[in-house]
Amino acid sequence: MAAYRASWPVMQRLVPLLAELVQVGGIDELEPVVVYLAATTKEPERWNRFADAVRREVPGGGDLMNKTTQEMLEIYGEMKEQEARQEGRQEGRQEGRQEGVLTTQVRTIEGFLGQEVPWSTIEAATGIDEVAFGRLKQQLEVATSGKSQ
Repeated sequence: MAAYRASWPVMQRLVPLLAELVQVGGIDELEPVVVYLAATTKEPERWNRFADAVRREVPGGGDLMNKTTQEMLEIYGEMKEQEARQEGRQEGRQEGRQEGVLTTQVRTIEGFLGQEVPWSTIEAATGIDEVAFGRLKQQLEVATSGKSQ
């Protein structure tokens, strides 16, 4: 469902139209419109201003707006939880990639050292000297020790 991003003045102009809709078709005609706006607004502050205006200006709008506002807050809360989970997954993937790069670099250099390749050759091939290698190993230890906790 697409997010409804109308500015407050646009939403404010909807209120008299919604009042007219209720007068012509009854409160049941209002509910689908309000539910759509609640589900797509995604901005609680703007929604609350809109809901207050409907409560004041639309006959019978108070009960519907109270119910819909509660539903909107639940939807917004769920949306924020999903965003947080997605962000966490992305951070985890990024950390995993970084850890993978560190692991590859450390293992490659350790493999060279195991074959008694001189540091000058290792540095020329990898761009990593002995001091930088020590830092890489520390970074890898920190990255992997955080997982076991």
